[in-house]
Amino acid sequence: MFLDLGDILDHKYTIVTSSILLVIPIYSWKSFFSYWKQLKKEHDDLLLYHGRHNCTITYKANKGFTGWPQHMNNINFIRENRFENLYEPILYFISTAKESLDIAMMIINVNSISSEILKAVKRGVKIRIINNFLHTNSNKDVIQKLMKEGVEYQFYVASSCSTDTIMHHKFAVKDFSDTGGFMCLGSMNLTSSSVLNNYESFIFTSNYHLTEAFKNQFEDCWNNIKIDNEGLINKTILLDSHLDCSRKTRFQ
Repeated sequence: MFLDLGDILDHKYTIVTSSILLVIPIYSWKSFFSYWKQLKKEHDDLLLYHGRHNCTITYKANKGFTGWPQHMNNINFIRENRFENLYEPILYFISTAKESLDIAMMIINVNSISSEILKAVKRGVKIRIINNFLHTNSNKDVIQKLMKEGVEYQFYVASSCSTDTIMHHKFAVKDFSDTGGFMCLGSMNLTSSSVLNNYESFIFTSNYHLTEAFKNQFEDCWNNIKIDNEGLINKTILLDSHLDCSRKTRFQ
């Protein structure tokens, strides 16, 4: 039995109509799924951001670190020759700063951290750093470069030119305001030996009361050192000449 032209056209119309009705739901579901994936990614990124600002990182001598979200297992970065990943928690803290970053650290002597600080100041983040002066000799060129780019510094200089009195803080506060902020606090200086050879720890938190307390501590330390240094020569010249201290610098 043969179909006439009308039957053929009706049959084609039915096929086309069915195809259109099928394509529309598929397109709608595809759009919905893409939208859902985007929302999920934003949600996961927000959870990761919150998790990385509320965690405790533990470094184990020659065995990498644990506690970092997405790296919850005991991953040994050293054996994998991924040395820079040892600084990932600190680099992430700096790279996500939006408005301000205050660092009180006895010594910062890691190129990748200095580079991340430079990137932050170039994108408009206001950065202030307090260092212990006797521990700046190894990276004074980097400090001078950061100062030229707009990073503000205060250096604690012991009146007796010895290491008996030092600026021993190891914390940072960023993006603090009346509505919140973030801070990190730990046992280690930002040096390669700290993450490679020592047992160390670092805490990251968005707890407002803790962040406020350390923000106030930074302001107090900054202002006191600034007053103490008013009688000293220009800091840039000070870094060029460096104080002639008879006692050997030691790292705490």
